Amino acid sequence: MAETWKLIFEGRYAVSSYGRVVQHKEGQPVGTGKEMRQSLVTQGNSRQAWRYRVQLRFGVNMHGTYFVHRLVADAFLEHDPLRRVVNHKDGNPGNNHVENLEWVTHKENAQHASIMGLLDRGSSRFNAKVNEDTVLAIRMRYAQGERVGALAKEFKMALHPMQALIRGETWAHVSGAVERGITHKRKLTDQDVAEIREKLRSGSGVTQSALCREYQVSPALMCMILSGKRRPEQP
Repeated sequence: MAETWKLIFEGRYAVSSYGRVVQHKEGQPVGTGKEMRQSLVTQGNSRQAWRYRVQLRFGVNMHGTYFVHRLVADAFLEHDPLRRVVNHKDGNPGNNHVENLEWVTHKENAQHASIMGLLDRGSSRFNAKVNEDTVLAIRMRYAQGERVGALAKEFKMALHPMQALIRGETWAHVSGAVERGITHKRKLTDQDVAEIREKLRSGSGVTQSALCREYQVSPALMCMILSGKRRPEQP
C-alpha cells in the first residue's frame, strides 16, 4: 500500500500511514515538510516494551511528546469506544505501519503479548527476587512441612507473594505448585512410585494432575517423586 498522509494538530504536522511525522506549513504539499526525529523510550518490563515517540512544538515554550503508533492509529484507524489500546499485530513495536496496528482492550493486548511470547517471566524479569530453581526448592520444602512464614523470611519476601509462589498463582511455568486445600491423604509405597513413573514414561497421555487425583497426593509431592528428590515411603 502506498504511503498516505493526514494532517494532525490543526495542520501543524502530518503523520503518514508508514509511521513518519513531518512539519507542515500552509500552502505546501502534505508530507514534504521537515521530518521529525523519533526517539526510543522503554515502557514496562517486557522484552518488547519500547516504543517510538516524537516531540512536537506548538509555539514558544509549548510542546508535547507523543507515541508514534498512537498518532498513526488516531489518524487512520476507525475509533472503537470499547478499545483504547493500540496493538502491534506482528509484535514489533518498531513497525508503525497502519496495517500493523489495531485497537484492542487491555485484556486483548495482554493476551496477544502472551501468545506472541513477548512477556518476560520468571528470572528474566528485571525485578525477580528468585529464579526457577529456587522456586522449585521452596515448593519442595513447603511440601516437606516447612512453614510459609519461615520461607518468606529466609528469602526476604512478604507473606502473600510467598503464598502465591507456592500455590502457582505466580511462577506458574515452574512445576510443583501446591494447590489450595490439597493435603497428602496417603503414603506412597515403592510400588506406587514405580507405577507413577512408568505411567508417565509410557506416553499413554496421562497427566500429572490425573496422577495426583488417582494417588491422592499434591502436585508438589508428585513433582518430587518424578524428579527423584524424595524417598517414596515419605508422605
